[in-house]
Amino acid sequence: MNIVLDTNIIISGLLWKGNAKVLFDFIEENEFTICLTPKILDEIKRVLEYPRIKKQLEKVSLEINEVLFFLLQYSEIYSDIEIFKVVADDPSDDMFVNCALLCGSQYIISGDQHLLKIKKFQNVAILTVREFLEKQNP
Repeated sequence: MNIVLDTNIIISGLLWKGNAKVLFDFIEENEFTICLTPKILDEIKRVLEYPRIKKQLEKVSLEINEVLFFLLQYSEIYSDIEIFKVVADDPSDDMFVNCALLCGSQYIISGDQHLLKIKKFQNVAILTVREFLEKQNP
């Protein structure tokens, strides 16, 4: 199943414990495929450079390239498209909605309130990690 993860879920799942890490355990078991675009990857790279994130990378003994390599093993890359403008409060989040529509994902998993308050766009549900995991294992 294709899924779209926003940047904070990706960073949390790869570098911290919690529900996002549980989701990544399922991803490692090939239960889900992450859909990415070049813009999403650029944002992930930018966030991995934040001082707080770099400190966590050091704490878990990982390099940025290792994180990106791991992520790409479980992902498919799609073209950037800008067809729909859905997230009025933060237009940069439209890239996640457009990615989901392009890759045929039924889910965007997010911790971002700008996305979460939309709840659903066309056939794409926007859920927290907890909501998504509960839906998969009722």
